[in-house]
Amino acid sequence: MIRAATPLLSLFALTGCPFDKEEEALGGDPCTAVVTEVSLDDATLGFSARDLLDMFEGTHQSPLRYVSGDADTIVTLTLAGSGVARLVVQEPVEGESLLYADCPDYLELPLSLTVSTADGALDEVFAVDAAAISATELELFAEVELSALNGSLSVEVPQDADRSSVQVEANFNSGGSGGVIRAQHEGAEDCEGSDSTAWASSEELASWPAVVEG
Repeated sequence: MIRAATPLLSLFALTGCPFDKEEEALGGDPCTAVVTEVSLDDATLGFSARDLLDMFEGTHQSPLRYVSGDADTIVTLTLAGSGVARLVVQEPVEGESLLYADCPDYLELPLSLTVSTADGALDEVFAVDAAAISATELELFAEVELSALNGSLSVEVPQDADRSSVQVEANFNSGGSGGVIRAQHEGAEDCEGSDSTAWASSEELASWPAVVEG
């Protein structure tokens, strides 16, 4: 069950001004990965890409609830396989504690994802790499620059934002699908001396399935 979240703000300290505002401040990945393209029938992990496509390929619909209180609508997600699958074998980075490094092996499935809403807010097509650690669950992430949005979704953009986008996170399982739509904003303060600060904020816009309170 997904509930509305308050906007999140992250700050990153940057040094060595001047700096490129397009540069992203990223944390280190606790895992290393070896990626191998495999056939759709490869079942090294106990399930195959074809198993996932048999279960999840096609059209999924659900009620969508807006955080703003706007009228609920219907979101439609359509998944189509590309004929490609990849086996991702992960290990913790040397020196990383096994207690904190969660590095499961998984299947990566390049897909075409269409996301549309009955009210016209979204009408988007993405190329995504979905991930699965079992035959009964699939996760994916998609992002589109706000300026490239095909739908009519309205997003308030901070004046000091250098980049704004709309993100879709979705999870599919045997019971259906659930997910969240967010606005992501990023920017950087002007350099003063040798240091500056980059920031990123995330605001939940809508989620599905719709949550009924009470």
